[in-house]
Amino acid sequence: MMFFIKNVFSGHHLRSGRGVVLCVLLSLMSCLFVSPVGAQSTQSKEYVIKPRDAWVTPIEVDVAAVNKDNQTSRGVFYLLADAQVRIEKGQRESYRHFAIKALNEQGLDQLGHVEISFDPSYQKLSLHAITLRRAGRAIDKLKTAKIQVLQREKELEARIYDGSKTANVFLEDVQVGDVLEYSYTISGSNPVFKGKQSGSFDFQASVPVHHLYNRLVTEKERALHFTYRNAKEEVSTLDNGEMREYVWENKQVPALIMPSETPQWHDPYPFVQWSDYRDWASVAQWATPLYQLPTQRSAAIQKIIDKINAEHKEPAQKMMAALLYVQKEIRYLGVEIGMNSHAPNPPDLVLSRRFGDCKDKTLLTLTLLQGLGIKAWPALVHTSLERSVALSEPTPFAFNHVIVHATLDGKEYWLDPTRSKQVPSASKVYQPNYGFALIIDPSTTKLKAIATVDSQIQRRKVNMLIDTSAGFDQPSKFQVTTVYEGVSAESMRNMLRSENREDLLKRFLNFYAHYYPSVEQVEPAKVVDDEMQNRLVITENYVINKLWTHNEEKKRTESSYYTPEIESILPRPGQPIRNQPYALNHPIDIEQTTEIRLPSAWKLKDEDTKFTSPAFEVHHRVKLQGDKIIMIDHYRSLKDHLLADEMTKHTEAVDAAKNALGLMIWQVDTVAGEEDAEGTSNESDHSDRALIRSDMNWVAIVIALLFSVIWIEIARRWYCADRALVNTSTPKQAEEIGGWLILMAIGIVLTPLMILWGLKDFDGYGLSTWLVLMNPASEAFHPSLILLLIVEMGANIGFAILSTVVVIFFFKRSHRFPRAFIGVFWGISIFHFVDLTLAQQLSTASDVSVKDWAEAIRGAIYTLIWTLYVVKSERVKQTFVRIIGQTLPPPPSPMQAEALQTLGIVPAEKKLPPENPNTAPEIDAQDFVAKSGSVTKPDSKAPDH
Repeated sequence: MMFFIKNVFSGHHLRSGRGVVLCVLLSLMSCLFVSPVGAQSTQSKEYVIKPRDAWVTPIEVDVAAVNKDNQTSRGVFYLLADAQVRIEKGQRESYRHFAIKALNEQGLDQLGHVEISFDPSYQKLSLHAITLRRAGRAIDKLKTAKIQVLQREKELEARIYDGSKTANVFLEDVQVGDVLEYSYTISGSNPVFKGKQSGSFDFQASVPVHHLYNRLVTEKERALHFTYRNAKEEVSTLDNGEMREYVWENKQVPALIMPSETPQWHDPYPFVQWSDYRDWASVAQWATPLYQLPTQRSAAIQKIIDKINAEHKEPAQKMMAALLYVQKEIRYLGVEIGMNSHAPNPPDLVLSRRFGDCKDKTLLTLTLLQGLGIKAWPALVHTSLERSVALSEPTPFAFNHVIVHATLDGKEYWLDPTRSKQVPSASKVYQPNYGFALIIDPSTTKLKAIATVDSQIQRRKVNMLIDTSAGFDQPSKFQVTTVYEGVSAESMRNMLRSENREDLLKRFLNFYAHYYPSVEQVEPAKVVDDEMQNRLVITENYVINKLWTHNEEKKRTESSYYTPEIESILPRPGQPIRNQPYALNHPIDIEQTTEIRLPSAWKLKDEDTKFTSPAFEVHHRVKLQGDKIIMIDHYRSLKDHLLADEMTKHTEAVDAAKNALGLMIWQVDTVAGEEDAEGTSNESDHSDRALIRSDMNWVAIVIALLFSVIWIEIARRWYCADRALVNTSTPKQAEEIGGWLILMAIGIVLTPLMILWGLKDFDGYGLSTWLVLMNPASEAFHPSLILLLIVEMGANIGFAILSTVVVIFFFKRSHRFPRAFIGVFWGISIFHFVDLTLAQQLSTASDVSVKDWAEAIRGAIYTLIWTLYVVKSERVKQTFVRIIGQTLPPPPSPMQAEALQTLGIVPAEKKLPPENPNTAPEIDAQDFVAKSGSVTKPDSKAPDH
């Protein structure tokens, strides 16, 4: 069955199941003309030249129209896209009128060549006008244009011959800025539909359109049904005698360009569908006579049925034998001319000529199944629209394929006779899932959902063995055993049948060479095919000549291991920022087990990590078994598409999973002469070998703990130094923290956290780094480097702890905060400069950059600014006055307060604090009564902010 074009005026081949029979294709073609026929003749066998018919509403072209959105798509701007259809007494006329402006050189290709496709078996083409408008002049090109009608089979690559022809109009002397205006009519209806009509009008295209006009004229009594997709129901109707017309008109329509990787079933374009078919039952009733089984079977067909009955006893075996016979013996070739676009050929004819399309092969299969006593029906589906067929207006054009729906022992089977020869097992055979199907049967009333079965899952299990036990300098054995099941087995089986075995193996080799460049094949692959279980196993044997490499910079020998099967199905989206769904391959279930055999036992920390996206799950595990490392990675898809708002999470999960997959292991270079001194091979001692993620340095950890204990004790004594002042000093009222102090609080709170975080991320304390630095044979060796690292560790731990004490002083509003802040933070800045200076003096410490010095200078400037603030600010002086451990005296009781008010010391209107001392604020008694008995007035100076 045929595909139909989405945008009849844009030339953009977007597949759709909607009923647009007429195809106008504007594409890049320049070598189609053999012997052009001049258009001076007003008639041809294939077309006629005449004025448009009276029923057409003439639409004027606004040549001066401007693309307000300044959009450009393929270098053209459509000034007019005019589509008018007239249906009367079952016959159909389709009028098209276009005006296209070339905006640049690319647009000249669109204007210079016009294609109009039609089916001469039931359609006639009438050309009305071809005009080139330039600088206010209208040039009639119909008289001089070269017109050639060619038989071009656009579906021939898919082995479909539909007999369609294309009128090619080639225009000379086309310039940028020209406007090409042309119009034509195609008349006729396919008799297979017996007068019933359906179609659609698009309200937007992949190119900008200034004026979009759609008009449908038909009899009043014709009961048309309308379905709007992505559009509002905005239509004007007009009755004229016995006819009724529907008009949809839009101006300044912007282009809608589909991003890549969009699901085929997703159609964001606004459009309206119209159809004579009131529901899906009427479509099924239309198709039922087309698939009528023969009342009498021919001798040739009966012979096949008898042979199957003789060779098989179980009904399921007979069903599969009939399917396999048609798949194997009847090659796929569709001759879809006229009625045969939708009507199958008789089974006897198909059998005799040994070819047929999906309709032919389905009807022959149904005939065999009927003779075998198996109930089965044809089922209409769409191979790309799939489940979105359910959103379509009922019409035969909602489908482009037909398969077999059979029932046996209470189970449903969806069988496709057009597939390559499948396996004979009914329980293991792959059954396609096209979302929804229309069963062709008089009792059908609605679409039927196709259930998901296990055979539809693309399932593979890959066992990868990498044997490096012979040593670092020896080639490593590399064996890959892949188990294909279900549809994966079927696909690989067909690939082995259709491709040259040697070329296929080279593709496999190059696939692994992407990960292991020195890989070589040592013997041909072995294939074991279990068709009954639909299971195929391929074993490949390679050798990796140079798996281990020496890293001069890090002074170690290392090797990397990958997960090719899973990494290859985790691509990053080409357009992660999008407003349309993102298509994914689904369902997939892949497990790869990688066994790495090492020269001897190895240190390894087990891993077990999961990564989840809205679209997939990845489970990554690594474990050690003596001198073997087992890496198991499992990928499972969750759905076939993502919405636009799920893309960020999906992309992050893809990146995280790909970063976690695989493994690197290494051996740090040992001290020169160590082997001779010890009399043993390096392979006998792996105390310095580890995975990247297990570089634990216990010496550094112990040193860090000792520093922590010392600095904590120093901080404790510093904090408790106020104890002697608690009973000897007068308590003072402190201001609340406010103003610039709030900003200061953020900085001092983050300081200890940033110091510890930087200490955590610094890889200089890793075991491998220390081993290199202590190795005299290493270029990075320097006697003072380890000492400098230890001093840095102690200083950073100390400053982290002391700055934490500064934070405590700050929030307790301690009188010690200003000096503590100045001392600690200037200590941090000074140490930063000293540390960089010492590091730069060491010949191997070449990684001290300008950025490091800039960071140190920036920190010193910040410290200077805040020091000046602490010294000069009145708010600081009035806020940090407390002595830790000291409390203010309780406020006066109500009786005391009343006495104070009587004496005039406390104003009567001033609200007294509550009696409960637990909730009373801290108030200095000196604010109430001075030693001389006079009233003390508060300082009237406003605090500094």
